Amino acid sequence: MPQLDHVTYLSQYFWLIVFYFALYYGATKYFLPRLSRIMALRQERMGGDTSHNTELTQETQHVHNSVSGVFSQANQEARQASNTAQANATAWASTTHSNIMKSNYAEADSHYVRSMAQELVSQECAYYHAVAQAPLALRIKAMLNTLSQK
Repeated sequence: MPQLDHVTYLSQYFWLIVFYFALYYGATKYFLPRLSRIMALRQERMGGDTSHNTELTQETQHVHNSVSGVFSQANQEARQASNTAQANATAWASTTHSNIMKSNYAEADSHYVRSMAQELVSQECAYYHAVAQAPLALRIKAMLNTLSQK
């Protein structure tokens, strides 16, 4: 196994030290200063200037109130429009129904009432003739049934 060869230990130590030294040098000269500047800038923005944060909070509250007002006004207008449309639709349906009933079904209604009256009269006549031709005992029983129903 080449990693356990005693001859290559010195070269492996050398390159390890060179690599870590280059990494340390790059981190201290390039990465860490940039990170510290970014952290300082964040700290300044978050807590350093509170008057700016107060202005932003007030502006946010003002915008929120404006949007809430617009939404409530739009909601009221939508409800009013919906109620008006529902009232108009109800009135239209009522007038249309009465017009259809008057124009199309008036004759049908009168025919229906007339046919029901004719049927009732014919049933009464048939009952009268059936009772008149029935024997006396059956007629008395029919009269008693009629009286008991009333």
